Amino acid sequence: HFSSYLPCDDCKIENFTLNDKNHAFFSAVIRNDHATITESYIEFPLGNRDVYLGEVDVDKSTLVFASLIGGSENENAGGGLIVQNQKMYVGGTTNSANFHTTADAITPFQPGNGDIFLTILDLEDSPTSLVILDANPDFIDQSGSEIFDVRKIDAPEEVMQRCQESRAGVAADGVSEVVLMISSEIPVDQATWKIDEKFGKMENPWGDGTQDIGGNEYFMAVYTPPVGLPANSSIEVINEVATSKAKFEISYEVDRTEEKLELSLNLFRPPVVLVHGTFDNPENCWKTPISSSANDMQEGLSMRGFKVFTVDFTSSNGLKDVNLPFAEPTSSFKSNRKVVYENPGGIKEAITFFREQLNLAATQADVVGHSMGGVLPRVLASDDETIDNRYNTDYYRISNFDEGDINRLISIASTHHGSDLSYFLHFFNTSWKNSDLPLLTKLGNTAIPFALWLGGGLSQTGAVRDQIPSSVGLKRIGPTKVPSHAIVCTVDDINGFESNSGEPETFATYANILNAATAFFYFYHSGLRGFVVNTLSEYRRLPSNLRNANSQESPFSAIPVNETLELTKPSNLALLLTQIEDGFADFWQNWHLLLDGDDDTWIMEDDPEILLQYETAEYNLFEGDEAFFTHIANKAWGTITDEYPNQNVVKKDPSLSSIDYLRYLIFKNDLNDGVVRYESQTGGLDDAYITHFDNHIHSYAPRYPEIINRVSQLLEGNLQDFDIGGFPAAGRKQAIEVPNPDVLAGRKRNRDGHREGCEAACWSGMVPDHAFAFAKVAKDQNVVILGRPVNPDATVLIAGGAATKGMNLKGKSASWGPQKGYIPVNQRYSKLWELYRDNPTERKKEVAKFHEKTTKQLKNSPGEAVKRLLTISYAGCPENSTFEVYYDPDIEEAKESIFLVSRKDGTFEVSKWKENGDPSCPKEAPTMAQDISHLDSLHVMATPAIELRDPEGNPRFYTADYDLLAIGFHNPEIAGWEDDPYDVRTLTNFDKDKGLILPEQLNLLDRLNTAVEETGYTGGKVSHHGPENQFYVLAKPEDGSPYVDYPITAFYPENGVGKVLAIPRGPKGFRDIHLKRFMWKKRREGYNLYENIHAPGWQWSHHRTYTYQRGWDDRDAPNLKASPEEIPFPDVCNCQQKNDYSATTYEIIPTYKPEGTNVTLDNTRIYPNPSTQYLYLTINSRKTVEINYSIIDLQGKIMSSGNWELEPGHNTLSLDIDPLSNGHYVLVLFSPEKIVSKKFQVIKN
Repeated sequence: HFSSYLPCDDCKIENFTLNDKNHAFFSAVIRNDHATITESYIEFPLGNRDVYLGEVDVDKSTLVFASLIGGSENENAGGGLIVQNQKMYVGGTTNSANFHTTADAITPFQPGNGDIFLTILDLEDSPTSLVILDANPDFIDQSGSEIFDVRKIDAPEEVMQRCQESRAGVAADGVSEVVLMISSEIPVDQATWKIDEKFGKMENPWGDGTQDIGGNEYFMAVYTPPVGLPANSSIEVINEVATSKAKFEISYEVDRTEEKLELSLNLFRPPVVLVHGTFDNPENCWKTPISSSANDMQEGLSMRGFKVFTVDFTSSNGLKDVNLPFAEPTSSFKSNRKVVYENPGGIKEAITFFREQLNLAATQADVVGHSMGGVLPRVLASDDETIDNRYNTDYYRISNFDEGDINRLISIASTHHGSDLSYFLHFFNTSWKNSDLPLLTKLGNTAIPFALWLGGGLSQTGAVRDQIPSSVGLKRIGPTKVPSHAIVCTVDDINGFESNSGEPETFATYANILNAATAFFYFYHSGLRGFVVNTLSEYRRLPSNLRNANSQESPFSAIPVNETLELTKPSNLALLLTQIEDGFADFWQNWHLLLDGDDDTWIMEDDPEILLQYETAEYNLFEGDEAFFTHIANKAWGTITDEYPNQNVVKKDPSLSSIDYLRYLIFKNDLNDGVVRYESQTGGLDDAYITHFDNHIHSYAPRYPEIINRVSQLLEGNLQDFDIGGFPAAGRKQAIEVPNPDVLAGRKRNRDGHREGCEAACWSGMVPDHAFAFAKVAKDQNVVILGRPVNPDATVLIAGGAATKGMNLKGKSASWGPQKGYIPVNQRYSKLWELYRDNPTERKKEVAKFHEKTTKQLKNSPGEAVKRLLTISYAGCPENSTFEVYYDPDIEEAKESIFLVSRKDGTFEVSKWKENGDPSCPKEAPTMAQDISHLDSLHVMATPAIELRDPEGNPRFYTADYDLLAIGFHNPEIAGWEDDPYDVRTLTNFDKDKGLILPEQLNLLDRLNTAVEETGYTGGKVSHHGPENQFYVLAKPEDGSPYVDYPITAFYPENGVGKVLAIPRGPKGFRDIHLKRFMWKKRREGYNLYENIHAPGWQWSHHRTYTYQRGWDDRDAPNLKASPEEIPFPDVCNCQQKNDYSATTYEIIPTYKPEGTNVTLDNTRIYPNPSTQYLYLTINSRKTVEINYSIIDLQGKIMSSGNWELEPGHNTLSLDIDPLSNGHYVLVLFSPEKIVSKKFQVIKN
C-alpha cells in the first residue's frame, strides 16, 4: 500500500526498524549509496509543539524527500493518508538536513490508530526516477522576487529551490501545472518529448535536453493535465479515487544509438462538489436514495471512483432567513456568493484534501448543482468584467492559474432564468397573509415542506426573491465561462409523477402543492385576477418574438394597456377569469365529493357567491378533525391523478387536470418539472449539451437512478458533452403563452375531457366489439392506432352486417334523412348537403363533383359497386310496413324532397318525410297515388361481391368504414427525432385502393380486419387504406386532407393491456391541442407518429416546427378551413366492457329519448327568502324519483337532512326551518343526475 506513494517505479522500502525512543513508532527507510539516515524515528518532545522526524547526511548534492504517512484506524488497512510532505535540496555548504513537522499534524494518528511511517528517499541515481513539483503559485517561494509562472524562472536550479511541494500525482482538471524532473546518468543536449494530447500537454521552457543542477543531470518540463481521465485508459482506484497513467516518452541519442525513456505519472479524477438547492440540505438532496434498494447520488458517484464533497449552506438556504433592517437577506445570491467555495464540503475543502491528504497537485473541482445549487456556482464564477456590479471579483486568481475554481459544471433542474413557482409562492404568501379565509390559513400551516415558503415570510426570503424570473439577482450573474451541461426534468403528465418514483412520499409534496395552488386560485378570486393581470402586464412588456398568443383568437389583444396596469377587469379579461374559475370549481367540487365516496361526475352551476360560501362552509366542517389531515396525506395524490388507493375507481369526466392549469397560469404553458420551466433549466445551452428526462419531478431529480448514471457518465468523460463557452447570461426573459379562455373552461370540458373504455368506444362510432378488437391488436403488436370518427348513423348498419366502403368507392355517406349512414348515388342526399349549408356555392360544387364520381363508377366499374333502391322499415309502424325511398328532383331543398312509398293493392301510399316527424313511424297524412313517375328512386351504393351477399341474397349496402388517422409503430430510436420519419411525397408504396401505405401498415390492416371478423362480423373488411396523416394528392396537393374531425379514438398498449381513449376537439383557435399533445407524448415514448405536413387541413407547423422538448404549437394555423363540429356523445351507449379489449356485449337500441333529464333541479325555486318558519320548494320531474337534501350552516355543520319522493309533474315541497337560528344557510339537493345548492336566510322576530 505504501509503495503507491513512491514517485518512481523502482523505489522500494528496504527495511523496517522499531525504535523505542520516547514516542517512536515504525519508520520505513529508503536509502542508497549517496544518502545515510543518521536518525530515523519520530519523536514528540515534551512541552514542544515541534516534532522531530529525523536527520539525513549526504556525501554529494542531492534532492531528498521526507513524507509522514498516517495510518488508518483499520488495523488491517496499512496506512494511507499523507499528513506531511517535505523536500530539501541537500548539498553544497549543507551536507545534512533535519526534518520536522508539528504536533498538530501528528495528533490524529496517536497510538492505536495504526502505523506512522517516516520516508526519506534519494532519487538521484535512478535514470527513470520522476519527481513532480507543484507549480501552483501558492507553492512557489516568493522570497526575493515575486514569480507566479514557473516558466519565468530562468535557472533550473532555482526551480528546484523555489518549488516547495512534491506531489504523488496530478488531478485531471486541465489547469494544475507541475514541473517534472527526471534524473539522467549522462548529459543530453537534445531530446524529443512525446505525449498524446489525451494525456495532457508538455512544455520545455528550459530546453528539451538535460539541465545540470549541482552536478546532476535532469530532464525538466512543465506538464498540464487533461480534463478528465484519458478515454479507454486503464483505471485503478487509489485512496478511493479513480486514477490512470499519463504516459509519455523522452528519446535522445547516445553515441549514435537512440535511447528512449518511457515514463508515466498518476492522473487522478478531480474532486466532485455537490451543491444542494433552496430549503434543502446535503443529507436530503445527495444522501437520500429514491428507494430503499437504490443508491443515492453520493454513493453512486463514490462507487465509480469519484471523491465526493457535499457543500452545506443549510444556514443560508432560505429556511431561516435572517433579515435585519437595511441588510441583505442571508439566503440571497449576494450572501451566498462564496458558499460553493468556502463552506464546509466546498471547493476549498476539496482541493485542500487532495493536496494535503492525497499529496496531489489539484486546483479545480467538478461541480454538480441541483435547483438553486446549479446557479450558485455561476454566482461564484460571475467575475465578468462586463458587469459592473458582479458578485465576485476574485474568482480568477493567481492561485488557480487565473482559470477559476470550477473545472466543469453540471446543473440539474436549475433555475438559470428563474422559477415561476417562486413568483407564484411569493404572490401566494403576500395574498393569504392579508386574507382571513380559513382555507388559506390552513394551507399556510399544512405540514408539507413548502409550508415553509408560505409561513416564513416569502417577501423577505432572498433565495426566492432572487429566483423570480428576470430578477435583478439573476441578471447580475452574467455569462459563466465554465464548460457546462444542463440536465433538464419535466413532468408532461401528472400521472408521470409515479412512474420513476420508488416511494409514494416522493410525490406527496407535489400533490399538496397542486392542491394548494388550485385552492388558492379558487377561493381567493381577487388573487387569481391579480395573478393573471400581472402575467398579462408582463406579457405586454415582452418583445413580439416572445409573445406566443394567437392574435386572432387571444382575448388579450383588446385589453387597453392602462386597464391592465390599473388592475381593472375589462370584459375580455372577465371572460378568461370566469372560465378559469369554473375549471377550478369543477376540480374542487369533485374533491369534496371524494370525502364521502359519492359520485364525482357532477358539476355545480350556481351563483358564484353562493358557491364560494358553500365550499368554504364544507371545508370548515373539518376544521378540528384530524381525519381531514389524514385524508390530505392519503388522498391528495388521488385527488390530482384521478386514482385512489385500494379502489378500482377512475374518474370518468374530470375537467382539465391541475397540471394543465398550473402550466397555463404559472409556467406560461411551458414544460416544467413542477417548479422550473424547461427553458429556464436549459440556461440557454444548445441541445447537444442538454439531457432531458421526462416524468421526473423537481425536488427528487438527484435521486433518480438514471440521473445519477448520467452525471457519472458526464464526469467520466472529457469535454465532448460540455459547452466549452459555458452558460450564457442568466435571468433572460422567457416566452409567455396566453391561452384562449375556452382552453380552461371547466364547464365545457366537464364530460368529454377523459372518456376511455366503453365510453370511448361508443363515442368513436365503431361497434364496441370492433373497437376492443382494435385495442387487442394494438397491445399484441405494440402499436398506437388513431382512428377518425365513424358516422354514428353507420354504427347500426355495421352492427347489422353492412359492408364498409374503401377508397375505391367514390361517394360520401349521408348524415340525415332515412338514408343516413348509407352512400347515396345522388350526392345531394349525402352529408355534403349539411356540411356546406352555410355556403350554397361551395355545396353545389362539391355535390356535383361527388355525384359525377358515383355515377361514373357505377357505369365504368360494375365490379366495385352497384346501386340498390333504399328500403327501410320502422319499429313503430304497423307490422310488415316497408317503405321505399324516393325524392322529387324539382324541389330545391333536399330535405323537403324525400318521400316514403309503400305499395298496397296496386296503388301507392305516399308520405312526405319530415325531419321533425314521428321518429317511431314517420308516415304522416299519407296520400294515395296511382302514379309516382314524377319521383326518382333514391338509390344507394352496394357491394357486388357474391361472397358478401346478405342472407336473402341481396347485395349488402355500403356504409362508412373505419378510417385511420395515424399508425405509430414502436421504435425507440425515434423518441428524440425532430424530423418526420419520411415525406409522403417520396413514398413509392402507392395503391389506388389502399392509398399511400407501407408494407408494415398493410400487414397491420390485415390483422385489424381479421380481429373484427373474429367478433362475428360478416360484412368483409372494415379498414381499407392507409392513414390520413399520409394522405396526399399527388397531382393537386391543395386538395389534400381538408380537416381533422373529432373525436379521434386512440388504441394503444399500456401496462400489458390494450387501451381505448377518446381524444376530443379543442376550443376555437386550438382545435387539435389534445391530439397534438397525445401524439407528442407517444412520440417521446418511441412511437412514430407524425403530422400530415402537406395537408391544408393540418398545418401543425405553421407557428413553429415540432421539437422533442415542446412538441407542436398548441395553436391552429390562422387560415384553417372550417371543419365539422365534434360528433356529440351518443344518448345510448349499451357497452359492457368485461376486460380491457374483448368479451364485450353491445346492443343497438334505436331509442328516441326526449331532450332533458328526469328531474330538473336547475329550475328549483325556494321561497320565501328570507324565511321565518317554513321554506317552500318547487321542482319539476318527468318521472317518480327520489332526491335527498341537506341544510348546512356557514361553519360547515349539517343542521338537518332527509329525502323526498317526487311525482311526475310539478312538485311543491316544504321544510320546517323553525329549529334554525337566525342566519345564512345552504340547502343542498341531490338527485341521481345533479347536485345543486341554494342559499337562504332565516330571520325571526
